[in-house]
Amino acid sequence: MSEGILYIDSESSLKTRAGEVARAWLDCGSESLIIGLHGDLGSGKTTWVRGVLEGLGYTGRVPSPTYTLVESYPLEMLTLVHIDLYRLDGSDESKIAAEIELLGLRDWLGKPGVWLFLE
Repeated sequence: MSEGILYIDSESSLKTRAGEVARAWLDCGSESLIIGLHGDLGSGKTTWVRGVLEGLGYTGRVPSPTYTLVESYPLEMLTLVHIDLYRLDGSDESKIAAEIELLGLRDWLGKPGVWLFLE
């Protein structure tokens, strides 16, 4: 493993590592987080979020927010929010700002105990 690079060879390994990272963040007292997820379609962004949720004890279904744009998961210790910004209209800055406002991003940012995962 090169410094700063983690090689993952399977979906289950990715989810396991994501769960470990989530528990470490929680152990560090990370009450609120904003995490940016970047990658091509199918690169594992939602799988990472699934692993984070599983690592925090969530057992429900975790769909991609591709069509709903926002998926939230209330947990005992925090709320995890997974937001897909990919489908927003990037042609105009004011349109992006209005669409982000409609997603309730500002509301989530104003609450304690929220982990935002943005892709």
